[in-house]
Amino acid sequence: MKTERIETVVPEDHAARSDERARLMAAEIVLGIVLKDGRLLVQRRRGDPDLEGRWEFPGGKRAPGEPLEQAVVREVAEETGLAVAPGELLVSLGHSYPGRRVTLYVYICTSIDATEPRTGAEWVTPAEYRKRPMPAANPPILDALSWHLARLDAQ
Repeated sequence: MKTERIETVVPEDHAARSDERARLMAAEIVLGIVLKDGRLLVQRRRGDPDLEGRWEFPGGKRAPGEPLEQAVVREVAEETGLAVAPGELLVSLGHSYPGRRVTLYVYICTSIDATEPRTGAEWVTPAEYRKRPMPAANPPILDALSWHLARLDAQ
């Protein structure tokens, strides 16, 4: 039996294209909407030139294989110092920012201790939050939250 040798030709820009695909793959981000007396917890974004100074919900990247609920508990604690219990998944959505794509998983969370959040976080009403600069992905999240709160009020 004769073995045939097959050569693979890899374009010179293959590595660059692979890096580009990896960069454009959606990062999985968990966000926690922490509610207290009709207010939600928001904080100013730091360290990201595209979102610097915008007000956002606490959260961050999900570690590979980490359950979503565990990720939101960890991220809210890391960013605010609050211990929370995740409730229902409010919404998941995809959004493209310049040069990157994210999939957001947004949970309604309940604070499970009496600790106040770290400095820099503020409790605001949904209407107050709508007036602040926020990431472009957040208005649809606020719409989903408004629907959720109206549904709870109707019960």
